Amino acid sequence: MACQVDNPPKTYPNDKTAEYEKYANYMNYLYYYQNNELKKIDSSYFKDKYLGLFFGASWCKYCVTFIDSLNIFKKNFPNVEIIYIPFDRTYQEYQSFLKNTNFYALPFDNYLYICKKYQIKNLPSFMLITPNNNILVKDAAQFN
Repeated sequence: MACQVDNPPKTYPNDKTAEYEKYANYMNYLYYYQNNELKKIDSSYFKDKYLGLFFGASWCKYCVTFIDSLNIFKKNFPNVEIIYIPFDRTYQEYQSFLKNTNFYALPFDNYLYICKKYQIKNLPSFMLITPNNNILVKDAAQFN
């Protein structure tokens, strides 16, 4: 089961403009909740780590139920850091969704480049990335 991506990016900036850099450097910093406060973390923390990219949204019921599977996955593979790629419609949805997880997340509304790069068409999607940025598993959500 999957939700269709509402607004898949048709294009994104393709030259070295500031707008391009915003999307191309999508992992410069991430957010997480601690003590009910949104905190920022530098991407250098994730160097040499396996990453689980979770493409989801609070409005997608399959994404919400998929969180249980991700929590089990995280317990079994603590060396994988899960990063939420938000497709939420509002900042409030983003915050609420992130508060209910123990995941790191891209900044709100900064998914266009990564969505295009990995050709995300359905939610939830989950892929595993090796420390040297190779895709280990393209769509792990289908194994749920």
